[in-house]
Amino acid sequence: MNLISIDNVSKNLKEQALFTDVSFGIDSGEKIGFVGPNGCGKSTFLRLITGDLLPDTGSISINRAVTMSVLDQRPAFASDDTLLTFLYKGSDPLLQLAGEYSACLQQVAANGGKNAGLQQKLSALTQKMEELKGFSIEHTYESFLTELGVCDKDHGLDQKLSQMSGGMVKKAAIARVFTANSTLILLDEPTNHLDIETIEWMEKRLKDFEGTFILVTHDRHFLDAVCNTMIDIDRRKVNKYPGNFSSYLRRRQERAEEEARHDAKRESILAVEQEWLKRGPKARALKDSHRKARIESLLAERQEAAAQMESFAAAGRRMGGKVLKLEGVSKSFGDKNVLLPFSYEFTKGERIGVIGPNGSGKSTFLDLIAGRLAPDGGVIDCGVNTVFGYFDQTAKFVDRNLTVLEYMRAKAQHVTLKDGSVCSIETFLERFLFPHAMFNTQLAYLSGGELRRLQLIQVLASNPNFLLFDEPTNDFDIETISLLEDFLKDFAGCILTVSHDRAFLDSVTDFLFVLDGNGNVGYFSGSYADYRLFCDQQKAENAVQPAAPKSTPKTEAAPEENRKKKKLTYKEKQEFDGLLDQIAELEEEKSALEEYFAGSGFSKGGAEAGVKQQRYDEILKLIDAKTARWEELAEYAE
Repeated sequence: MNLISIDNVSKNLKEQALFTDVSFGIDSGEKIGFVGPNGCGKSTFLRLITGDLLPDTGSISINRAVTMSVLDQRPAFASDDTLLTFLYKGSDPLLQLAGEYSACLQQVAANGGKNAGLQQKLSALTQKMEELKGFSIEHTYESFLTELGVCDKDHGLDQKLSQMSGGMVKKAAIARVFTANSTLILLDEPTNHLDIETIEWMEKRLKDFEGTFILVTHDRHFLDAVCNTMIDIDRRKVNKYPGNFSSYLRRRQERAEEEARHDAKRESILAVEQEWLKRGPKARALKDSHRKARIESLLAERQEAAAQMESFAAAGRRMGGKVLKLEGVSKSFGDKNVLLPFSYEFTKGERIGVIGPNGSGKSTFLDLIAGRLAPDGGVIDCGVNTVFGYFDQTAKFVDRNLTVLEYMRAKAQHVTLKDGSVCSIETFLERFLFPHAMFNTQLAYLSGGELRRLQLIQVLASNPNFLLFDEPTNDFDIETISLLEDFLKDFAGCILTVSHDRAFLDSVTDFLFVLDGNGNVGYFSGSYADYRLFCDQQKAENAVQPAAPKSTPKTEAAPEENRKKKKLTYKEKQEFDGLLDQIAELEEEKSALEEYFAGSGFSKGGAEAGVKQQRYDEILKLIDAKTARWEELAEYAE
């Protein structure tokens, strides 16, 4: 069934065309991922669908049977809103009906049931609530909030949103969207500022969702997992592709190759036409005027195609023998332990991801290392040649009164590029799509994505050798994230990054600090995908196996027959092929640690010995887990 018909829609913003002549339909069951560069108009497009904005040309027709819920990037709420009143402000008609019923019920109670008109209204609303099964809404909402850690036995729906963190408010908005169970859901950057556990909870809900959704996000793992259709905005055109994000990338590559052929043809035509211009035609005839117009059109097309950001390519800085050493570092706020005494010695080239639930202290951990916060106890000993580049999450330390050029010049006048050449800070800005016309623009007038991009290139322009990243992928489009990942793959220094972006963590880190929210920091050697596998195996081992039902007895041969029927999936085969190498690497590391324990260094004790002992215990568990997994998969390997 067709839900939305979009016919020749165009929209301008601040006299700039976002998209033109857009026509396509959205059908029931489509799970759409919506991508494109920052500022291309994705959020604006969603607002056209909701009716908050009107198109400049064309029309959008929505099926009358559609009920709609919206998750905004930054959910709005009143200062006195509780979780319950926030629920009733949802866009879905059922939520609004429940809110009207609740308000009417309070009015009747306050009036003592003496107002006949109110009684009649309450009766009608009660009938509607019964017909639409609205009386279970509050229970469903509270159940979702409990799963997300917003509600518990001591904190119910009377909590005020104004007293909650941004992450908790986002969770409340997510719970509201799923409570409504609308036929169409619009989600604008739903994964920003959330912990990975919540993202995986939402991912499962969207997989099970029977309706249609449009999802604006840069989270590639999320797009791959939940979408069956992709839409992008590219140079004011909106294109639709069947399949998930991986399929989209293949189709987009095909489109890029076709465009490259078109560009080559355009350049050939331009060469001929510009030679004609050099001969100085008088252009008195209408034919010559049309020819000049065609040349101008081709030149404009070339300029638009060239407006792409270049790769990050600043030179690296030499790092000394001592990088950074933490000894017994601790931090608390009141009764809340954010970091219990923690010791770790960083070495050159380490790439560490920091994960943990919202509020577990990940940003505080980076602030301590960067020197923005003083520890309550312990010592942070930084190497003489260690230079931090801190890309924080909120830009709260940025003076918004500075202009773009002043902000960059505060760090550097010139930038040494990777090839050894030197360019001015002005040229560096232009390479990253900050044209000369923006140099005197105050930071306060930049969009969120522009400010984040400017922050990033300022950090990289200072040639740091120890990068601290706090949610670096927030507010970036997929192209910028890919460029950043390419830069980090060749980065010779240390990387310590807080991120909820699983694809980013898998791409740039090989070790994890796992914060539990109570001040403890665990270690895991491997990517985030390895960590999830390890956690799943631990859960499986700890699960209580239910007894087989007496009504369905199994013969001894049945399990063997089932094993013969099963074959490894492609992903399982890839995993199986790599496990022996992983086990061998762990065994080598285990042997090296055993040699250390046998030496004099271990007998002296100290923080280093404690860290190595903790790592040794972890390796033993990893070897057991990966060996068990290999044996499990080996049963089905051909």
